[in-house]
Amino acid sequence: FVALNLLAQYFGQLRSSGGLDHYATLPVPPAAVVLGAAGAYASFTVPGTVVTAVVGCLLFGLPLAHLWVLVAVIPLAGAALAGLGAALGLLAPRPELATLLGQLGMSAALLLGVLPAERMPEVVRLARDLLPSTYGVEAFARTFGARPDWAFVLGDLAVCAAVGVISLAVATWAYRRAAVR
Repeated sequence: FVALNLLAQYFGQLRSSGGLDHYATLPVPPAAVVLGAAGAYASFTVPGTVVTAVVGCLLFGLPLAHLWVLVAVIPLAGAALAGLGAALGLLAPRPELATLLGQLGMSAALLLGVLPAERMPEVVRLARDLLPSTYGVEAFARTFGARPDWAFVLGDLAVCAAVGVISLAVATWAYRRAAVR
C-alpha cells in the first residue's frame, strides 16, 4: 500500500512538472517506465513486509512453515497496488489530487485489508472486496490453518495478478496520454 501512495505522488509530480517529457524521450516503451517505477517503489516494502511477517508469526505463535507464500504475495499484491498508484498519479489533473488519492488509497488498503471482514458493515465489506491488497492478505492468512486450502490461496493470488496486469496497463495508457500533452 506504500507503493500506491508513493507512485501516485511521484507520477502526479512528474506530470505537473513536465518530467514526463524527459521520460518520453527515452528509447524505452512506456510500459517499461511504469513497471520500472512501480518495481522500484514496491521493492522498498519488501524488507519491512518480511520482518513484519516473521515477527508477527513469532509474537502470535503462528507457524513459520508457509512464509514462502510471501514470495508470490509481495510481487502480485505490490504490482496491483503500484499500478493503481501510478494510474491515479497519471490521471489526476493536479499533483495535489494525486497526493490525496494516494493517501486515501493507502489508508483504505491499510485499514480494510487487515481488519476482520466479519465485523464490518456490508457496504464496507464490499469496498474491502474491491481492493487487490485484500486478496494478498487473504492468501497469506489462509496458509495459517491446520490444512491450508491451496485452491483459495491460488485464487486470491490470481485476483492480485489480474488486477496487477489491468492496473499496470491502465497506468501505461495514462502515461502515454500524459506524455503526449
